[in-house]
Amino acid sequence: MARLFLMKSRTTFIIVSMVVLVYLLCGTSRGDNWVKYDDPYFGFSIEHPPGWTAKMDSNNHIIITSPYGDSTVVIYPFISKANMNASDYVNMYPSASGYVNTYFSDINLNSDYEGIAPGVVRQLNSNTPGLDQAVGSINYTRASDGTLLKEVVLVSIYQQSGMFYSIRAPEDNFEAMKGTLTQILQTLYFTEPSYVQWLEPKENAFTMEVPEGWNVIGGIERYPTGNIGLSEGSRGAIEATSTDGITITWGDVYLPYFFQTPSQLSQQLGFIEGDLMSNRVMLLRKMSGAEFSRWYVENYLAQAYGYTNIVITQNQDLPEKSQAFNDFYIKSGFPMNQNVGEVYFTCSKNGETLNGYYLASINSVNSGMGYETWDVQGIYGYVAPASKDNVASLVLAHMVSSSKPNISWFNNEMNNAMRNAEIFMSTNNEISNIIMERYQTTSQTQDEIFRHFDNFILGQTDVINENGETFKVEAGHNYYWRRGDVVVETETYDRPDTDFEPLMEF
Repeated sequence: MARLFLMKSRTTFIIVSMVVLVYLLCGTSRGDNWVKYDDPYFGFSIEHPPGWTAKMDSNNHIIITSPYGDSTVVIYPFISKANMNASDYVNMYPSASGYVNTYFSDINLNSDYEGIAPGVVRQLNSNTPGLDQAVGSINYTRASDGTLLKEVVLVSIYQQSGMFYSIRAPEDNFEAMKGTLTQILQTLYFTEPSYVQWLEPKENAFTMEVPEGWNVIGGIERYPTGNIGLSEGSRGAIEATSTDGITITWGDVYLPYFFQTPSQLSQQLGFIEGDLMSNRVMLLRKMSGAEFSRWYVENYLAQAYGYTNIVITQNQDLPEKSQAFNDFYIKSGFPMNQNVGEVYFTCSKNGETLNGYYLASINSVNSGMGYETWDVQGIYGYVAPASKDNVASLVLAHMVSSSKPNISWFNNEMNNAMRNAEIFMSTNNEISNIIMERYQTTSQTQDEIFRHFDNFILGQTDVINENGETFKVEAGHNYYWRRGDVVVETETYDRPDTDFEPLMEF
């Protein structure tokens, strides 16, 4: 039987503040004199006590070290292999020959360490669909001076984006240091670069804010349509690249302007799927946003940028977002049949594995002649190293939401320029919101990861009752029951008494 660690509180989906918990249990507090380390090049910020050092090494490992080098925090983004889960990575971290393996050989350890003794590896439950987490502890000896060390590692994988977290200290000082080490972890956040305004260079059609120092190319492209009354069409596309490997694109001038579904007529004319019929109209089956985003990545994007080994990690339509778009267009007097979808993937280029994300918006019209015509209203996305995935999301969302049309240009292009400009901005804001939701989910995931990490270190877990009240209890049991401020742990599902309520671990 155990008392609750903390007063009960009604919480939302993810977290009860672990900062307060660490202060109470570990007897350490983060003072006002902590140093903030900003790395604008790699796009992260972290805080640490005075005298400690922080850096990101050449292998994208964020390393924070105590003044004497005996206590460390290590954070390492990586891209997981499709056939490996978080427990696999935790188990493979300490190998029989020392810390020598494909993924973590240069993290924090070298041949000076011996007597490696892996501890318990625990697979963690998650509230976030698709989040895979495992945690483990390791003890070993530093050969040069005989110091016994303890290390706790956590690996999380979300859509094949992996994060490795480690805290290490001398074994006899680990209990005293763990509060400081976990607090350092909790201060980590990824930062955006500063932005400058970019003017579409060919026709001054629009402006947007782009990261300062990035290379930005593209703009409006014109092409003949062959249609009576509309001799030419226009399409915009932008590419923004950073010096550290992020590539963001918005639009693609090489895509066909329209797609037409196969029909009896196209078959009679000798066209097969994939043919360009005329004036940049491609014969292609109708696709949803999810289907097209995947098709685009595997065909156009891969060819244009030389990406290989493309592995789709998630591919889904967004029906609620699609309905919101369609409702908006109806109210605006421009009824459309839009479908929005997204794809997450990994790929390779020049020997490096990269993360990718693309969002597509598709509009279709039934011709009434046995086929449908559909077009790509928007295609937006990025490819980035694992360590820059969060930054790429933020930048893409910012670029899209900050774009503003030139009303004079719109007036020359179409009737009702003001209304079309409003639609342009509203659409971009909605697209930006979709991208930001992904980033916010990632941020919430990080909160959950740190909660589980702290719980493992402190030997506790979180439980919740049917009213949404949460409690901290001792870890390591199968079932938990509560009556008032008393919690009973059992190994089988046997209620201690009739007035005990069941608690679920989360």
